[in-house]
Amino acid sequence: MGGRPPLKELTLKPVVDQSQRLAMLAANQAQVLTTAQAKLLGDAQKAGLPVLTEGKSGGFMTLFNTSRPPFDDPRARRAFALIMDPVARAKVVTDGTGKPLSTFLRPGSEFAAPEFAAPEATLPSNNRVEAQQLLDALAAEGKPLAFTYSTYNSPGSHLTAEYWLAQTAEMKNITMKTEFLEGTQYLQKVQIQRQFDAGEFVLSFDDPEPVLYNFLHSKGQDNHMQWKNPAVDQALDQARATTDTSTRRAAYAVVQRELAKDVPMFAYEQAFTAAIRAKDAKVANLTVFEDGLIMFDRLGPA
Repeated sequence: MGGRPPLKELTLKPVVDQSQRLAMLAANQAQVLTTAQAKLLGDAQKAGLPVLTEGKSGGFMTLFNTSRPPFDDPRARRAFALIMDPVARAKVVTDGTGKPLSTFLRPGSEFAAPEFAAPEATLPSNNRVEAQQLLDALAAEGKPLAFTYSTYNSPGSHLTAEYWLAQTAEMKNITMKTEFLEGTQYLQKVQIQRQFDAGEFVLSFDDPEPVLYNFLHSKGQDNHMQWKNPAVDQALDQARATTDTSTRRAAYAVVQRELAKDVPMFAYEQAFTAAIRAKDAKVANLTVFEDGLIMFDRLGPA
């Protein structure tokens, strides 16, 4: 688009509390909000608010610190994932709005190879028989699974943490504790110092490059899990070195299989981005891109 943006003035209001943000729309204290929270999206839809939403690759996940016990052992990581049922969590935590995640690249992504649908590419979850076998094996070696789960001190994060805690309480040879941190504390401990056992995270993207490289490569700046997988490193290097889509698909298929096998994180809810508009807001050309950014230069009065 050429010329000047249609808007004469734009006011941005950072509001952390999700319910407060929705209340501001209802009270005409704001015209548009963006979110990646399924519960807020569901509440907006129930309230009849206009919603623009796009599915993304990646999603909400629990990161495992693979550089130290207990999650340096892949059996511990797999056991946690197999205890949990993403479908059941979605019903409890998001009123069914959140979509359970089974592959890291979303279905329909141009970078998802056909073999993404194969069982060996499906992220593990919801097999408590195998989970208990793994926990018992660890305990027999003198390593019963005990860890602290770090997450944000927010209502949504509390709900998920409490759900995980309830599920682990039904199993033997596993002890889970929770800690709730304010935003800067969490960033410092988990993403900068990386002094954690398990922590909550969300990743949202369209094109895997450079997001997956940074997140999963052993030299990636955002590899908070400190995961080292030579097959993944090689595949990500290959994908980065070409613009050929078929070559990149094949490389990301390797990445997906290794994620399912080695379980450096437990990913459970598909990522999305949404822009929600107040009922009476006179806003035209509302467009979102990437992880929820609004194209402000296109916004204008309706």
